[in-house]
Amino acid sequence: MTRCVAVVLLLGITPLSNAWNLVSKANSDPHNIAWGFISVSGSGSAFNNGVPNQYAGNVNCGNGYSQCRFGPMTVSYPGSYFPLGCEPVSGGGAQCYNNAETGVVVRSGIPWDEAISLWHGFFGGTVFRQNAYAYYDISKSLCTLWGNYSMANIHIVPGTMSCGGIPSIPNQCTVSGGAVDLNHGLLNTGEITGKKIEVIRQVSCTRGTSIKYTVSHGNPVDLGNGINSSITVNGIAAGQLITLPGGSSSLRIASTLTDKGATPGTFSKAVVLIQSFL
Repeated sequence: MTRCVAVVLLLGITPLSNAWNLVSKANSDPHNIAWGFISVSGSGSAFNNGVPNQYAGNVNCGNGYSQCRFGPMTVSYPGSYFPLGCEPVSGGGAQCYNNAETGVVVRSGIPWDEAISLWHGFFGGTVFRQNAYAYYDISKSLCTLWGNYSMANIHIVPGTMSCGGIPSIPNQCTVSGGAVDLNHGLLNTGEITGKKIEVIRQVSCTRGTSIKYTVSHGNPVDLGNGINSSITVNGIAAGQLITLPGGSSSLRIASTLTDKGATPGTFSKAVVLIQSFL
């Protein structure tokens, strides 16, 4: 008599311990933070990929230092090293290296995998910050990486550095001060041509730029009753290019009248200045 025996084989695959892979991500959403620094959002992640001892070497905190911090970082060229989430304008300097809240304290000399295990055990895999990776406004390239850092030494985990160009900040110019009222008041016939009124507003631009302010009704503007107004911005006819510096500056908006056969009465016109970048 033959008996059939059912055999069920359950296979489970357990990732090896200390089999870490490190990943950094810098997003393309640059924003000013102050003092000539720019930041992008991003993250640092450590996950188990089943490949143990992927990173050769050990933590090196520097001569005379028994411990330092370990975690994701950035470096820009020209520029400096900053831990993920460290804003150079708030704390900066020693605060960035000694108290970065995206790194963990590690002992000098331990293997990289042990340092990664400590980081993963504390943060649980991924850390994201809106102001993640900071760089200077003069920087030309940005790199993300992992390593240990202190005021004495920065030591990079081999194979974790990834570099690229600097994402540019979209330029924007904002005019403050409300609507512009170019009121010429009461004028006598025969004294109209050449009459000028000017209003000053403050304009703030992300960076220096060439910009054009175009009058919605065309320039000169027909005010009616035989009177035209020529609109200028910073002394240049509206519709032509002007140059504005980065930061805050003055915007002088003026109206100069021309008599085209003026007749008594009220003259007025509401127009829009359209801002466009080149």
